[in-house]
Amino acid sequence: MKKNPNTKTIKLIGIAIFMVVLKSFGYERVKPQIISLENNDQISVTMSKVDLNRIFVDGDKITSINAPSGYFSAHNDNAGNVYVSLGQTRAFTVFISTQMKKNFSILVIPKAEPGKTIEFKFTSQDLKPAKTFSKTTMLIDEKKDLIEVVRNFLKGNIPKNYNESPNRDNEKYQEIFEKKFKFEKKIGLKVKSTLLGKKYTICLIEVYNKSKDTLMLNEMQFNINNTSAVAIKNNLIKPKSSGLVIEVLHNV
Repeated sequence: MKKNPNTKTIKLIGIAIFMVVLKSFGYERVKPQIISLENNDQISVTMSKVDLNRIFVDGDKITSINAPSGYFSAHNDNAGNVYVSLGQTRAFTVFISTQMKKNFSILVIPKAEPGKTIEFKFTSQDLKPAKTFSKTTMLIDEKKDLIEVVRNFLKGNIPKNYNESPNRDNEKYQEIFEKKFKFEKKIGLKVKSTLLGKKYTICLIEVYNKSKDTLMLNEMQFNINNTSAVAIKNNLIKPKSSGLVIEVLHNV
């Protein structure tokens, strides 16, 4: 059977027409709206009052969502997404909590528009468990104790069996860190306080961004010869802003 040489062209034209028709009926792929926020922020968002909306938190799961009775209905899935249908045409406030203890509120503004997907993204993270860099064998219980010491220090408490060092120690360690940390000139630092223990010295460091770009910190930037652990409170630092880092040094 002889093939029609125009068959391929006809098929391609048909596909193009089909795609145009899909777009005209609103089937075009739409990326989620990304909203950056800090813990306990209050923000405003528009949502569809005629269609289903989906909201989620990047790297986390929504565990609680509260609003005035009858203003909306919602259900979640195992991935932490929440699907929201509005039952109100007036603006109202929703309070949201997450698995990682984040809290924020949104002023929902209902609009006659297609359903939306909204991604909430926290720009700074709370203190994560300290990453250990011990050059010698560290027992599991010792790691746990060290991480707990770091957490208490960041909360402003002086851990048991540690003493606060004089200011001259802050200056000494700041000079060491400025020479050995793997930083570009975009980042400055200041040692705020130092605790001295029998086995470890712990430094609270303020790291500030001197550039015009948002910078991301990682533990390896703070790993020097006698580093035992590092904990970062703010991985993302906005321009002209600062974050806190705990540096744990093994006494030698």
